[in-house]
Amino acid sequence: MYKLIYGDHCVEHLVEKAVYPRLALKLIGVPIGNNCRISNGLQLHNFKKGNLTIGNNVHIGKGVLLDMTESITIADNCTISMGVKILTHMNVGDSALRSNYPADSSPIKLEKSVYLGAQSIVLHTTKVVSEKTLLACNSMLDKQTNPNTVYAGNPAIAKKVNSKTS
Repeated sequence: MYKLIYGDHCVEHLVEKAVYPRLALKLIGVPIGNNCRISNGLQLHNFKKGNLTIGNNVHIGKGVLLDMTESITIADNCTISMGVKILTHMNVGDSALRSNYPADSSPIKLEKSVYLGAQSIVLHTTKVVSEKTLLACNSMLDKQTNPNTVYAGNPAIAKKVNSKTS
């Protein structure tokens, strides 16, 4: 019935409207680790089965958007704060810009203990957010990070390297 009403986007709608999004993700076959907290309003764009993996002790805040054109891997102990957008593709469609900006996509991997601040954006050109990276609120990340580093700004730049690795 749900598929009849919402068509190809029924899975995306089911997860976004779910009272228990963790359960909805499990029902559609997303591997989820232990002790994960996933808030309401999770938006999956271009969902493809097998394109999302969530590790242990992960927190996903309210209103997060995951673009599933390519895969997204979220390792253990990551926090994705409210309103974060992770975009795995760029496509200007049929506009006159397409000759200068052809469609592009790439998988994104969040390594262990990454923190993405509220309303931050991770673009497909990032590819890997290295272990123990902190991305400040309202920042836009467009390239791979170095481990143990704080990034902020638009585009995000390294602000502080943490010497503690424990």
